[in-house]
Amino acid sequence: MNNLSNRPGAASRPAKKRDGTGRLVVRITLIALAAIIVTAAALWIAGLRYIKVGDGSGNTAKFLGWTKGGEPVSGTFYISGKNEATARLSDGVLTYDDGSTYEGELNGGFRNGQGKLTFKDGSTYEGQFINDALTGSGTYIYVDGDVYTGEVRDGEYNGYGTYTYKNGDVYVGYYANNMRSGQGKLTCADGSWYDGSYAADAKSGQGTMHFANGDEYVGAFVNDRRTGQGTYTWANGETYTGAFVNGNMEGWGRYTWPSGRVLEGQFENNQYVRTAENDGGSTSDD
Repeated sequence: MNNLSNRPGAASRPAKKRDGTGRLVVRITLIALAAIIVTAAALWIAGLRYIKVGDGSGNTAKFLGWTKGGEPVSGTFYISGKNEATARLSDGVLTYDDGSTYEGELNGGFRNGQGKLTFKDGSTYEGQFINDALTGSGTYIYVDGDVYTGEVRDGEYNGYGTYTYKNGDVYVGYYANNMRSGQGKLTCADGSWYDGSYAADAKSGQGTMHFANGDEYVGAFVNDRRTGQGTYTWANGETYTGAFVNGNMEGWGRYTWPSGRVLEGQFENNQYVRTAENDGGSTSDD
């Protein structure tokens, strides 16, 4: 009779152990998933949201943070478009990625109403905002000491305003796209002043220029230069009335002395050259 116990592979096999590792992993996974669900539910109930917000005028942004009644309270605004910045909202303060900050009235995460914007260089704008733009009336205070107070549109001087330069010069008048445009008066610290028309930030049109030494010019300007018809009166009483080109007496004109002496004729580069008949000029005592 064969001894079966001596056959290869016939030795007794140990009993198979029950594998509890897989069940443990499943159990841990379920517990973790339940914890995530509970945490998410708690955060949701507490007001954590990722939502799209707007100000009602077409401006929209994404918001991730805490809300109350569906309205953002504190968190992060992801603002696209012209802002190109991420702003963090806390107690009415927006802090932008470029280092600038805003404190004031908000609508859907956008600036609307009265507020103060501090730029990253320390300059400030305080005034009105409409649809997230610096629009209305306000005051710019620059770190170099210049100050502008007046009307603005989309962050630029547009309309009537006053610009005070750090050197003491003051301009009061109209602007268009950050440039003096229309009627205005520039009073300089040295006592000189200009009152008249501007275009593209330069004296252009009719105006009066009073110089610090007492001289005065009344007439036409083109691109900051006396060009066209006008009258120049020197502090000593002498006057010239006639044509100007690039600040010089150029063309037909009449030069008068306080004594009553008059020189009338053609001028070139501030010099009298001839009369119309080219007879060497004429003078009179009328």
